[in-house]
Amino acid sequence: MVELRRFKILMGGRKTKMIKKTESTTWHFRNLIIDYVDNKIFVNRRYQRKLVWTIREKCDLIDSIMNNIPVPTLFVAKYNENGKEILEVIDGLQRLDAILSFMLGRYGIFKEDKYYYFDPSVDGELQALVNAGVITTHSEYLSKEDCQEFMRKEIPVIYTSGDPDEIDLIFNRLNSTGRKMSPQDKRQSTSNSIFADLVRRISSTIRRDMTFTDRINISAMPGISIGDKKYGYGVNMDTLFWRRHSLIEPQELKESEDEKVIAEIVSTLIMGEYERQRFYLDKLYNEDTITGKKINDIISRNKINDMVDLYYNVFVEIDKIFDSVGSNFTNYLQLSGKTYQRCNSFKILYMALFRLLDDGFVIGDYGRMAIIIRDHKDLFTTGVSFSYSDINYMIKKSESVYHSLVNGCVRAIDRIETEMEKEIDEVLNTSLVESSRVEFKIGISNFATNKVTSKFKSRLLKGLERLARGTGTRYLIVGVADNQKSYNNWYDSYEKPSILMNGHYVTGIEDEAMRMFGDVKSIAVDRYQQHLDTIIENGDMPSELKEYVKMNHQTVTYRDKELLVFKFDDNLSIKNI
Repeated sequence: MVELRRFKILMGGRKTKMIKKTESTTWHFRNLIIDYVDNKIFVNRRYQRKLVWTIREKCDLIDSIMNNIPVPTLFVAKYNENGKEILEVIDGLQRLDAILSFMLGRYGIFKEDKYYYFDPSVDGELQALVNAGVITTHSEYLSKEDCQEFMRKEIPVIYTSGDPDEIDLIFNRLNSTGRKMSPQDKRQSTSNSIFADLVRRISSTIRRDMTFTDRINISAMPGISIGDKKYGYGVNMDTLFWRRHSLIEPQELKESEDEKVIAEIVSTLIMGEYERQRFYLDKLYNEDTITGKKINDIISRNKINDMVDLYYNVFVEIDKIFDSVGSNFTNYLQLSGKTYQRCNSFKILYMALFRLLDDGFVIGDYGRMAIIIRDHKDLFTTGVSFSYSDINYMIKKSESVYHSLVNGCVRAIDRIETEMEKEIDEVLNTSLVESSRVEFKIGISNFATNKVTSKFKSRLLKGLERLARGTGTRYLIVGVADNQKSYNNWYDSYEKPSILMNGHYVTGIEDEAMRMFGDVKSIAVDRYQQHLDTIIENGDMPSELKEYVKMNHQTVTYRDKELLVFKFDDNLSIKNI
């Protein structure tokens, strides 16, 4: 019987806000699958930001369920949007994903020297997913009896309304006592401040797990979570900035150490100082403290998207510097020691480069800049071996670095070019879960014959029409491969390096253009763009759309690669094409 009850949250003997109503019940695994297929289950990334469980941890939960061992309760908010019920996971994502991914055949349980998977044939919804190619089939399955019994299992769940204040209150209490949650995860998840939002956005952009909205379908979570091959999901952490530069260890990444480093850097640059004490970050995240109010007031005077771009651009430049010498920050400077020591050295470089870029400089020669950094190695390595970062000391060090590095800079930033490059960065970082808003084409021709095929013309026009009917900002980008097969086909013809970004291969259009239209790059790229205009003009599309498309595309230089970008905005007037 479903129990409806009112309860009070107690804190230090004082009564706090009373929660209006919750519904304590169970979530039947059969209904769980139905809700998953119906796209009813969503995740609020403010509270549940990534998957972190290993396969071993997932298997332990499945074993507990199969042996009738009690499992902790889920906390879910119920919404009604446009007549459809929405279930938003507030607490318990790891458990819910473990159950779902087991039934969806993403991992098996080990026994008798083999991995045995859940048999989807025991349920019509699961079998339909097999037929649709969503579930991969396996050779070894658990018995149908075991699978049917598992489908009859339930997990306890508490439903609440979608009131944000109530959700915050319950979530904070659930994660205030005895929960295995890193200090930084607690700060980020339990704070609704502008500062917390800024740190989250910058961190997510760097990790390449950014989404256009905080609420995403649970099916998208594996694709944007930090993992590796042995975990069976996610963005390979070894490809992320922090691992490529050997700054943060894998387990520390799962505990959001990257966000802690960014919070320290950002708060220092905003405040101009940093208190050397254990709980200073807690003060920054708490809007009720003097420190928290001060930093939020400063941030509120600026556009947060511009601030994200400003801080993210420094990471892009650091990548370019060390890519130019085929190395990374840690190895190039021959750094050793623990994570905090390497990160302290990194903060010095970051703050110096931030000042340079903010003062209107750009790096003229990345290879030369790398040499300058190496020649001033002592500035990054002396006096950084303390556990609690004396960032005020590092601020002084970064001033010396600033004056040394300015010799590697040449001219003022071209803001238009820079902003467009950042926009493409965002598209590449979000496209894994926003396929309805983004489409990629690696080229326009058959690479063997250099001829534009009718098949490509048809796909291009259909892709443009599909995007034109969508909502939000949408993109079609030529010069990017979104799978290994397409890239291999391109590489076999051109044998040129690409830029790997979030599972996408940025090849550019210049090599294809020069093979089709001549050796002069600028002329070839112009003719390439004109050729696409002709295809659009002669295509079977509404005339209004043709004109819009031709007026809203451009060639963009992205990390030395030329891309052709078609962009659709919400102000598109063609609503009924």
